[in-house]
Amino acid sequence: MSRKGTLSVLTYMQPIQHRIEPGGARLEIETGAPSRTIDRRALGLAFHRLAGWTGQPYDKQGRWTLKPEIERGLKELRLPATRFYGVADEAFDVEDALDKVAEVVRRIGVPEGSTFLTLEDSDANKLLPLNAYERALRHCLQKGYGFRHWEVANEPYMALFPGEKRRGAAYATPGHYAERLADIEPLVRRLQPNAMVGLPILHTKEDWGASLMARCRGHYDFIVGHYYGFARAYQGASVEQLVITENYRLLDHIVNMTRLAARLNPGRTILQMDTEWGMHSPGPDGERADDALRNGNIVGALHRAVRLICYLREGVVQAACGWQALTNSKLPGYSFLPTNEPERRGVLYWLQHRFARYVGDQALEIAGRGPYYLAKGTYGPTHPVLATQSEDALYLITVNPTQRTVEARIRAVRTGEAQAEAMSQPSPDSPAWADEDRLIKPLRVRRTSGEYRLDLPPLSIVFIKFERADARQM
Repeated sequence: MSRKGTLSVLTYMQPIQHRIEPGGARLEIETGAPSRTIDRRALGLAFHRLAGWTGQPYDKQGRWTLKPEIERGLKELRLPATRFYGVADEAFDVEDALDKVAEVVRRIGVPEGSTFLTLEDSDANKLLPLNAYERALRHCLQKGYGFRHWEVANEPYMALFPGEKRRGAAYATPGHYAERLADIEPLVRRLQPNAMVGLPILHTKEDWGASLMARCRGHYDFIVGHYYGFARAYQGASVEQLVITENYRLLDHIVNMTRLAARLNPGRTILQMDTEWGMHSPGPDGERADDALRNGNIVGALHRAVRLICYLREGVVQAACGWQALTNSKLPGYSFLPTNEPERRGVLYWLQHRFARYVGDQALEIAGRGPYYLAKGTYGPTHPVLATQSEDALYLITVNPTQRTVEARIRAVRTGEAQAEAMSQPSPDSPAWADEDRLIKPLRVRRTSGEYRLDLPPLSIVFIKFERADARQM
């Protein structure tokens, strides 16, 4: 982030809170009191289009095509949020498209109120007629739909990035986009007073980032950063750099974009909704991120786990939807649900599955120490920790992105028996598609001298559930 763009307003960069002090070769953690309520919307997962390249959940003719195995897989993720783009850019009209979104989220169990919608085309090549927004909003009101989060355009800055396709032609400059938003926002608020209007930004570019936020002040309720990790996984970077350095660098930016939004919009609370994110490295020979194995195997899972730990623990975003729910088994980079092999599941799917089951209702304070990792001027814990609780259990999630076993010692009050699982793979080039029982193994927890001890395997994400000692009396 340039000094001109952000530091001139904020005067200094504030880093993400890490909660763990540097020191020692092992991880030592003590959990404390509840700090705040967890916003589970950070555990969302994004679709692309209603009738996109996978042919699901609908085909181009608007027929339901989502295979039962895929539908079941989505339900089992217990998704609290999702996102669709190009909603008004299908072969069927916008009213029909909204009905179809409502059907998808109803069937897989996602609340309409945490479904993020972009009406514009996915490549930002054409401007949607304003009456399409009016039709969409009137239809939602008529049907009683709870959709209220409107992301105005999908990455309107795409012209900055050369590629095989023409993209971003609708917005030659940020000024063109600002004028467009100034036309849309009052229309949306007039028809739906409780609407939330989203501003897409590119935090690394002054004109599409800080300057656009300043120019559009008063016309947005949330900003959309699409904070992908673009570090190159095949150009000499270590796993720790891909998992630790890249995440902490991005998280520092996210914290300061929130601060900037607050300074630019006094008296208003501007939220952050990261409606697309993930590890997005090209392949070893420059292949697309979809084709790059390490985005979708244990390396990509570790990257996502660290981000989710910090998103949930620190509340730096209010919602996030990982990219992307549906794919093809020949494309390992986003290993969730391959529509051509509907029974198959990927490493990223199982990561999402476990987070849904190991995150409680309240974040807990944590204190302790452990190894830190330093690279490219970014410094932070090698094994970040999320501790949460629900009425009957305490949960802890941590990672080990190193190639060595690391001992963890945990002190947690009013807890009884503990069970742990480790998601791990032996190599940074292990497959992206994996059976649950081969990818995730039980992990022995030893209890001694008032603390729990366990060994974090190399290249692993570890999930621990502690039974509350007083749960049986509740």
